[in-house]
Amino acid sequence: MMVLKSSPMDIVPKIRLYQMEQNSVIRDLGRGVLRNAWDGYNSALFAYGQTGSGKSWSVIGYGSNKGIVPKFCEEMFRGIEDKRRSGDTTEFEVRISMLEIYNEIVRDLLNPGGDRKKRALNRAHTIVGIHLTQKARKGNGQETAKSSIVHLVDLAGRDSVLTRLLMNALGGNSRTIMIAAISPADINYEETLSTLRYADRAKQIKTVAIVNEDPTEKLIRELRQENERLKRMLDKGAIDVPIQPGMSEEEIFKLRKKWEEEMYAAMAENDRDLQQMKQSYDDKLKISRQQKRISKIEKEKKVRPHFTNLNFDPMLSGKIVHLLKAGENIVGKTDQADIQLLGPSIQERHAIVNYLEHGGVTLEKCQSECRILLNGDPLSARALLSHCDRIMFGTTQLYVFIHPDQMKKTGKKYPDVTYEMAQEEIASKAGISVDDDDQSLDTALLNKDLIEVLPGVEEANAISEELDKKLNLK
Repeated sequence: MMVLKSSPMDIVPKIRLYQMEQNSVIRDLGRGVLRNAWDGYNSALFAYGQTGSGKSWSVIGYGSNKGIVPKFCEEMFRGIEDKRRSGDTTEFEVRISMLEIYNEIVRDLLNPGGDRKKRALNRAHTIVGIHLTQKARKGNGQETAKSSIVHLVDLAGRDSVLTRLLMNALGGNSRTIMIAAISPADINYEETLSTLRYADRAKQIKTVAIVNEDPTEKLIRELRQENERLKRMLDKGAIDVPIQPGMSEEEIFKLRKKWEEEMYAAMAENDRDLQQMKQSYDDKLKISRQQKRISKIEKEKKVRPHFTNLNFDPMLSGKIVHLLKAGENIVGKTDQADIQLLGPSIQERHAIVNYLEHGGVTLEKCQSECRILLNGDPLSARALLSHCDRIMFGTTQLYVFIHPDQMKKTGKKYPDVTYEMAQEEIASKAGISVDDDDQSLDTALLNKDLIEVLPGVEEANAISEELDKKLNLK
């Protein structure tokens, strides 16, 4: 496999062709791409040339002769581990895609359900995309982020789909390297010359790559640099004022004083802008983190058992979610509880929820005085929970249990659990009739009022007990 290091003789005078081993390719080319990624630049490396000239050998490799893609990934993850071991608190996020374009059709090679048929001809493009995001926190608590997109491409020609996918890599915000793979055999002369000419044309493309950072963060950094520059000038007295011929010492002094005042005013304005932008940036980061946290919870809710709250205001129901971890989950008002609940009758350690290996979830009280209602009945012993069970912790913390896997396996149609439904269930188990058909209008209205005030009565009794007032409403 030959690799182009300059242009052919009929284009420019000198050409150097030489044999490259896999280690040489990653050392001379791949590590430069990785450095660009660490620095926050988009980067691309693509191999172009005739069939059998060594493009796939360089990019992917074969067997123990690993190409740029596996070696790049190995060194990237090794670098992440080295940074972590050295105490670096930067958070790293890596996303990898591997696409193939064959006859203008894009296939995802990392999708287990995708089409992985071998091609009869080596005329398919393979594109490995690596998205690297680095999030660091400065000493003042401010979070900064750099991102880079790396494309490693085994190129079999040009087409419209490929051009769209690699728009940044081939002509935009990217530092790009091209490997021109050619054959030394004289029978491949025409194709070799064509590849070299194409490489020369590609070499004329000029890209201007910039670090991928937040524009607000960039402006904050530039304002700080400007303030530092002005401060150094003031400290050294190196203020270059426009002195006109014939100016007196007093006039020069006044002019210099005026310029100093203007520089101090500029620094003060920069500081105000910095504070405003920093506050706006911090607010934006908080919103971004909150959105990511909500998005993560919404995703995990679909697969993990959890409790979600019920509230008399329908708009507030389902807004509190407690995801269960595997094994034991402690419910209580202590800070060390896995699920912290506050309210009347909630004990330091109130309940134990056990998420078992086979997927089942059990609920039990920590102590006999801990008040828990399961579907309206007082919980007296360990119980196996079922999807849509209603649970009251203490006297005010009302939740519904959701088990996604159980719901899918049973295939049952579950009703939407509401606050009113759960409270009617509790009232019914307490002896208050909720069946309007067998009651007079006055009795039905009275029972309806009782159901509405029952939670308040329970809460008042619990508060009275905690305050040792020895008052119990019936």
